[in-house]
Amino acid sequence: TVFSELGADDFSKWRLITYKTQTAWDQYPNDFSTFTQGKGYFINLLTATNLVVDGATTPSYNKETPFSLTLAPGWNQIGNPYTFPMKWSEVLAANSNPAGVATTLKVYKGTYQDADQLDVFEGGFVLNSGSSNVNVTIPIVGSLAGGRLESPSYNLSDDHWIAPISVTVGEQLSVLGGVGMHPQASVGVDTYDDFTPPAIGDYAQLNFAHPEHFLKVATRDVVPTMPSYTWKFTVEATQSGKGHLDWNPENFGSGSNELYLMDVTLQRVVDMRVERTYAFDASSS
Repeated sequence: TVFSELGADDFSKWRLITYKTQTAWDQYPNDFSTFTQGKGYFINLLTATNLVVDGATTPSYNKETPFSLTLAPGWNQIGNPYTFPMKWSEVLAANSNPAGVATTLKVYKGTYQDADQLDVFEGGFVLNSGSSNVNVTIPIVGSLAGGRLESPSYNLSDDHWIAPISVTVGEQLSVLGGVGMHPQASVGVDTYDDFTPPAIGDYAQLNFAHPEHFLKVATRDVVPTMPSYTWKFTVEATQSGKGHLDWNPENFGSGSNELYLMDVTLQRVVDMRVERTYAFDASSS
């Protein structure tokens, strides 16, 4: 009844899916026919349509009895269970910062982006890197002082820094990639690394090999703070042809630390403090 204004389930006009596995999606109405509170969904519409939910009621949760959510190992497509904004940093704080649960949400706005808040009726992805379910309660917004989010530094001279690197191939853009250092990070996967949620179509992304992790690749790789380090990554894209990597050298600070990009196949080296983009052809680089 929620989508009665759209007419019968016609995949040429609208389609509703929700995450199942890293390579598969459940699709309405064959795989599910009802909604689950706290779960997220994608809907693709050919024509914009206003939906009216008849007989809707406010969920009966409050500060004393908040909504509870189970995060399975791997990616979880979640939805805001409340009729007001939900902050992920407050969720983490309310649950004593559970180990292995990502510190940021991933929301889709043409491409995946980091976020801390889900607005009303909004959904996103959360990664549970552990091997077992994690049960969390969703507190009322404003009931806690905040979570464990740390403001990133982009200055290469700091003991912790991030150099975001976006990648574009064809019409596909990813802004989640990059490299960095942090004194509490490890060479392997940890909470400072980042991953790309499951693709819903064509995509382009940076891949840093991490065979020890069940996702096998990270899209942002942060290592312990050290005098020098070499990151190795590939660009994976479903579209062929020309692309480019982009970064902002103005954020690197005025120190003496250097950062270079090398195209291994073509043996080209780029000083990332001088340049801010690198164009490549996916068929030759």
